[in-house]
Amino acid sequence: MRRLIERALRIVLPLTVLGAEHAYVYLRWVLEPGWGVAGSVLGGAALLLLFVNLIYVFVSRSRAHLRPELDRALTLAAYIWLGALFLSVVALGAVDLARLLLALTVAPDGLRIGAAVSAALAVTLVALALKGGLSPVRLKAVSVRIPTWPERLNGFTVVQLSDVHIGRVLRRRWVESVVARANSAHADMIVITGDLIDGSVSALEHDVAPLTNLSAKHGVYFVTGNHEFYAGVDPWVAHLPKLGVQVLANQRVTIDGAFDLLGLHDRAARYFGARYQAQVADLVAGRDPSRPLIALAHQPSEITRLAGHGVDLHLAGHTHGGQIWPFSLLVRLEHRYVAGLYQHDKKTQVYVSRGTGFWGPPMRLFVPAEITHISLHHG
Repeated sequence: MRRLIERALRIVLPLTVLGAEHAYVYLRWVLEPGWGVAGSVLGGAALLLLFVNLIYVFVSRSRAHLRPELDRALTLAAYIWLGALFLSVVALGAVDLARLLLALTVAPDGLRIGAAVSAALAVTLVALALKGGLSPVRLKAVSVRIPTWPERLNGFTVVQLSDVHIGRVLRRRWVESVVARANSAHADMIVITGDLIDGSVSALEHDVAPLTNLSAKHGVYFVTGNHEFYAGVDPWVAHLPKLGVQVLANQRVTIDGAFDLLGLHDRAARYFGARYQAQVADLVAGRDPSRPLIALAHQPSEITRLAGHGVDLHLAGHTHGGQIWPFSLLVRLEHRYVAGLYQHDKKTQVYVSRGTGFWGPPMRLFVPAEITHISLHHG
């Protein structure tokens, strides 16, 4: 019953929020300014069409009956509108707040001026967000000091990819560019901290193929994110090793005899059966505690499970850094660690990637994507 209620809420709440956002936009940009009957009808019809396409894209599990080009066009339209809708609400809210604070008139002329100002602000924000989302991903250099890190590996480098979200929007050519950028760092090790894909192996086999070109001296390692579980975790766990990517499914390995690397299945595993779950204490049992321990776990909240088990550094993603400001402020209400390097306790540090790709809208506003280039040092 509890799971049924949770699933219902995951459907009802987003629909309620989306409906309220569309109603707000209709009220402020269509109804109140008084564009006449024709304007109200056309504006309402356009918003209704955009709303219906959003619901169709998010609710329909399979759209195999559509031509791939049409499917991608509908998906892009839905995602872009989702981001534009959010930023439109932000712009309208800002103008309404200013109008309230300054006690501006709400006469028809004032309403039209407010609509024009908020529309101009929304267009500006959307343009900036699209530019941020579609810009080439850059390397972000991060230096981490670990007291027990072996001096012979001083300067050991790790490239972290996270939240790549290969799917209907981010396709093979983009994956090739990410692989080339990651390889340009000549890292000692590459790790992928979940949400690599958005779709099944059969749908994305061609698009993920360039991952086979990822190259690092000590290998390429992957842990699942929640989206792998949504897409079908077992086929992906079986497929990725064929591309030279080693999956750490609640497993621990030793790298160069110098440090341990632990990989956890995503927290979503608890909804998919006991066989995907494991106790951290069992996974670290018997290891040499003098060796540093790096943990890969998709969600930064997993630090509550990892702390106290000898973990020196937890590499995570999931948050996208908020992806579109000011949504990033809301993300901070749910996640203690959102983006960057944090000292969790005296021993354990957490690094949260802002993500390499994006989910949903092809947008990033003041939260750039990253391929993280981490250098590890003793000290």
